[in-house]
Amino acid sequence: MMYLLKEQKELRSHLVTLMCCMDERDRVQKKTFTKWINQHLLKVRKHINDLYEDLRDGHNLISLLEVLSGDTLPRERGRMRFHRLQNVQIALDYLKRRQVRIDQNKYILYILLYTYIHSCQPFSSE
Repeated sequence: MMYLLKEQKELRSHLVTLMCCMDERDRVQKKTFTKWINQHLLKVRKHINDLYEDLRDGHNLISLLEVLSGDTLPRERGRMRFHRLQNVQIALDYLKRRQVRIDQNKYILYILLYTYIHSCQPFSSE
């Protein structure tokens, strides 16, 4: 019985250590992607502070794609959830039309995944 309790305690300790490492890795990735995006958005005088929050309406994501490609993309101007999701869809459709290969564009993939994941969650202001 004591042996099992000791094993469980060690397992919990190990899991806590792993979770801390994962959180740190996520923090570093988020910071890295945010800096990369800001380098490009600087060209259109835009800036993001939070990778998750500042891309979720699609406007900055579309601006990033415009800077990277040199193309002009349409965008929804409204503030409703529909308009925000539509902007993200515009970005995804653009990448699909351009036949963007995921293995060659890792940064864009990460940005899109973060944006998609967070666009599926309800907006806190609505």
